[in-house]
Parts: sequence; C-alpha cells; structure tokens
Amino acid sequence: HVPWLHETMAPVILEWVEANPTRITINRHHCLHILISGGTDPARLAALASREIAQANDPDSISWWYALRVDCDPDNGIPEVEQWVSSLDADLATHAAQMFAAALMGGRHAGMERPCVGHFRTAEHLKSLYVLMHNYIRAKEDNNRASGGVYTPELRDDAQDARNGLFNLLSQIPGKKSYTAIKKLVCEHPDPDYRSWMNKQAYKRAEEDGDIEPWKAEQVGAFNRGQLITPTTHRQLFDLTVHRLLDLKNWLERGNDSPWQTWQ
Repeated sequence: HVPWLHETMAPVILEWVEANPTRITINRHHCLHILISGGTDPARLAALASREIAQANDPDSISWWYALRVDCDPDNGIPEVEQWVSSLDADLATHAAQMFAAALMGGRHAGMERPCVGHFRTAEHLKSLYVLMHNYIRAKEDNNRASGGVYTPELRDDAQDARNGLFNLLSQIPGKKSYTAIKKLVCEHPDPDYRSWMNKQAYKRAEEDGDIEPWKAEQVGAFNRGQLITPTTHRQLFDLTVHRLLDLKNWLERGNDSPWQTWQ
C-alpha cells in the first residue's frame, strides 16, 4: 500500500520468490502487485510462473500461475494452458478454466484482484482466449442473476464475467485486426447461438472505426468562420483528404463545368 517503495522492494521479493518456489500462497497476489508495480521485467515473471507451475501440485495454484504466464508471455502461455486444460478430466478442466479466467481478468474472490502486465490484450490473443474459455466455461451453464435479490458471487460468476470481459476488451480495440478477429468468431465460435451476434459486433466495430474523429471547439469555430479545417491529427488529415477526393469525384461526374473528357 506504499507504491513509492515498490521499485525498491520488487528485486528483493523476486529474489526470495525465485529461491523459495511454492512458498508463497496466501500473499502471492500482494507479492505480484509489488513486482508489477515495481517494474519487474515481464520475461522474469513469465519464467517464475513456469517454475511454479512445474513444481505445484494444487490445480488452483497452477491455474493462478498460468494466468501470470499468459499475462506476461501469451505467445507461449496460451498454447500451454490449452494443452494443460485439455489433459484434465471434464469437471476438473471446467474448474481449472474458471480459476484461470478469474485470475487473469481479476475477480471478486480473495487473491483474484491484481494489476496486470497486459501483453495478452491484443486482438488475436483475446480471440484465442475467448474461444478457449467458451469451450470450458459454457454459456448454457452460466448462472442467471437476472431475477435480482441479494446473492453472494461465486467462482462461476467471476469466471463467466471474465470470459465475457475478454470479448469486451477485443471489441474495444479499434482497427482492422480486431474486426478480422471478430469476423472469424462468426464461423469459429464454439456456441452456434453466438455467431449471428458476432456478425453484428463485427459490423459495429467497422462502423465505429469509420466514425470521424471528434473536433475540438476551436476547430468548429474556425470552420464556421472560413469553411475550412486545419487537421491536427493524422486521422483528421486522412478524413479531410477522403472528403476532398469525394468532392472532386462528385464534380467530375456531375458538375456542369466538369472537364471529364480531359480527365478520361
């Protein structure tokens, strides 16, 4: 709770944890908070997670460490998680996936809330994780809390929130990569009932990417005075160029004084 000391404390904690594998359990989320806040190299955290996974026997601890590994090194971590979960029997695989999802995204259970490195937050990684979690945290088995009333959140609630949170992160990333990833889910989603909804989400992503970047108040005033805008970002320059080309196209094709024969 004293973040200005984390940079000094992190190397000491990391050295102790590396020298004492499987020794941190209850306080591991506090240790990780300090390590990440203190600027520890993600590669060392990923290596630490691998060592802990190799020596741990408790599936819950293994899930937690896999979450750290995926957070720091998703290229290697995601295939490892997929292979590990697929080797478990059905009930244990479901529980392990729930623990992993809640630890990766943060949950309401003790030890679940933590800062993250965030290397998995790319379109392709989020898509892979979302599909993987849907295979083991099935939407048809979700807890339905729509009836209201007081309830105590369970691991299942955290897990399904985390699974849905993966897609929310994906859908918020602007650009073609996230659009392409969502379009792939139209065909690849494990639950066919979701596929038409994915198509709508892909269209929504494309629609948002096509929106013109908002103007500042000063730009609105300048446009009102001179009917011209001076671009202040690359996006505004691009939008202005496109509009100029459309104006030129419209004049050539429909203008009374269009020199269209010369342009041809």
